[in-house]
Amino acid sequence: MSDCLIHQVNKISDCGIKLKVLSSESAVKPVDYAHFDDYYLLGFIEQGVCSVNLDFKEYLCSEGMVLISQPGQVHQFIRSKDLKAYLLMVDSAFVGNIDKRILDEYAYSRQVPLRIEKSMRLDLQKLMSVLSGWFDKSDEPLVKGMIRNLCTALIGMITFILHKERTVDEVNNRYVEITCAFKELLNEKLSFGKSPSYYASLMNLSAVYLNEAVKAVTGQSTSKNIQSEIILRAKRLLVYSTKNIQEIALDLGFDDAAYFTRLFTKVVGVSPLAFKKKYLK
Repeated sequence: MSDCLIHQVNKISDCGIKLKVLSSESAVKPVDYAHFDDYYLLGFIEQGVCSVNLDFKEYLCSEGMVLISQPGQVHQFIRSKDLKAYLLMVDSAFVGNIDKRILDEYAYSRQVPLRIEKSMRLDLQKLMSVLSGWFDKSDEPLVKGMIRNLCTALIGMITFILHKERTVDEVNNRYVEITCAFKELLNEKLSFGKSPSYYASLMNLSAVYLNEAVKAVTGQSTSKNIQSEIILRAKRLLVYSTKNIQEIALDLGFDDAAYFTRLFTKVVGVSPLAFKKKYLK
């Protein structure tokens, strides 16, 4: 099979933002093959239901739910019934630091569809509808600026909802900052370092304090987060690339493919080859 497709924001929009409206009446169809994006994808279900596969987990989304895909997450539309949904695609350059932190925190700690309360749902529908209308005027002067301003308002509303829905025992803001910084380093340095102490050193923190922060936000220890990222990347490469086990092990920073195979088998319950065969049936 060919490597997993990447959708790039500059190929779908000349202003870094795109909004698709999916419905039975619309000619626009959801993407039903596995791919990942270099931008944020925020989906809002106005009515009906749909199933989406996001990084090897299938989520059922129904009326009033929001689901967010981070840049780099492999996803695929599976099925739907009586669906009307909005898909907002946004270049990360247009996501402010505070909003980005809330979106990242959501992904790190929960990454599940979130059903929002009815009053906020109606406001979100109205704003999505207004933004959709402006895309029909894209040939008029200053429209790109208006689209970006409306998009900023939409993202702000979604992140407000995500923040509002947090549990009562909110984690320390410093812990959130540390976890987001750790996740960014993990994304950049995974092939170079796989121990909690490696990342703690890069962040000028003790391994104990880093673990305390990461576990408070994600519910898992630092070492478990590192292991989960290794396994997730391995799964992506096994299913969505043509690389063999040796090449995948090297990509992930393992000189010993046999050790990588043992680790994968221990965590997943099946060998890398068995996992690959299962998903390619």
